[in-house]
Amino acid sequence: MKAGTYNTRSEAIYGGIITVLDIADEEVGAGGYNVDAIANEVLGTIGEGLSYRHVIAVSEGEFWASVKRHTLPKSDDA
Repeated sequence: MKAGTYNTRSEAIYGGIITVLDIADEEVGAGGYNVDAIANEVLGTIGEGLSYRHVIAVSEGEFWASVKRHTLPKSDDA
């Protein structure tokens, strides 16, 4: 997981989740991830008005537990 604040949900998904999963995927060879389900579990918001931001709102352990729950099976067709 990559801590930080993001202006949009899409930026948070890409910067805080997808870039981390791309690295993890190379290491473990997973079949992919249900990124939307992970995002629903780990993203939150802070601030209001012009300072409204998206953040990873869980601990590192909770983040990886969500990833594990939403890892898709590896396809044998590859």
